Amino acid sequence: MTDKRVGIITFHHPYNCGSMLQAFALQRVIERLGYEAEIIDFSNAGQKQLYSVTQPNNSVKNILKNIILFPYPRLQSRCNT
Repeated sequence: MTDKRVGIITFHHPYNCGSMLQAFALQRVIERLGYEAEIIDFSNAGQKQLYSVTQPNNSVKNILKNIILFPYPRLQSRCNT
């Protein structure tokens, strides 16, 4: 194990592959330079809400969207992780 360590803080868990591939590629490049690289997946409540399918019940439009998504619990659970 090397004493040269790098932490990569990123939000790489949205619902697209581009950000995950970018984080993975950066980690590999840093490792090829001789460092030990670790990805730290950062997320906060605002980012989770941004990528969430269900919305807060603060308007008629959001309530209707949530009612439409209610029969699809698999989709809801994917978005609330």
